[in-house]
Amino acid sequence: MANRAFEDAKVRSAYMDVLDLKSAGEQFMLQKNGRCPKSAQEIKAAGVISRVREDPWGQSLVIVCPGVHEPIEVISH
Repeated sequence: MANRAFEDAKVRSAYMDVLDLKSAGEQFMLQKNGRCPKSAQEIKAAGVISRVREDPWGQSLVIVCPGVHEPIEVISH
């Protein structure tokens, strides 16, 4: 039961991280006249975020731009 709660917390944390990076990517695109960011490192280099985060499982968040359903999509594997 405790393990399930821990996994649920990791999923919620990943969801929030994805939303945060997506928002930062949208801000980057506004600053760069619609240019898509290639990575979180590029968004950091532009000064939009202060650090690059991994998901709770230690994997990098992946930016897809342009996305399939939205201008920018972020994926946690």
